[in-house]
Amino acid sequence: TLQAETASQPVYLYVKKGSISSTGMTVRGSGSSDTNRIFVTVDPTDSGAAHIITSTIYMSSKTYLTFSGLTIQNVTSGPGLQMDDNSGYITISNCTFTNIYADAITHWTSNNYAPGIIIEDTTITNTGVSNTGISNGIFFKGHDIIIRRSTIMNAGQDAAENNKSHGIYIDQGVTSAT
Repeated sequence: TLQAETASQPVYLYVKKGSISSTGMTVRGSGSSDTNRIFVTVDPTDSGAAHIITSTIYMSSKTYLTFSGLTIQNVTSGPGLQMDDNSGYITISNCTFTNIYADAITHWTSNNYAPGIIIEDTTITNTGVSNTGISNGIFFKGHDIIIRRSTIMNAGQDAAENNKSHGIYIDQGVTSAT
């Protein structure tokens, strides 16, 4: 569990070098504004070994979070990063997603509310590596998503999908996308 109380100033949660694996990682706590974000990033004092996460990062109704410099790979169940419900103002920057069981990045909401999602300078390769019937690079439901300077390769490796896989899949309710 990655945990910080609701931030009244910027908060940094550092991922240490080596591999991190579990049955899933849950983000608890939110930033309170764009200037009081919670940053989940690599520890700048660590060098050498990679900072590898091998389980889904999950958040529900979280806001003002930044994920930066992380490697999420060999996830054997679920997506790489999953945002649910009213999660918004989330930035995913300079991250790598490789060999992900389902979608690399998923945002699902029942009310189409998901403002301010930014995915930038991120690489996604080999998604949908198992017969899940789910295999997009990015699956997004909501509005106001920005994807820039990112690469998606080999999305939808699941043969069960029968040409239904996408690099980026944006579901109903979207009012703008760039």
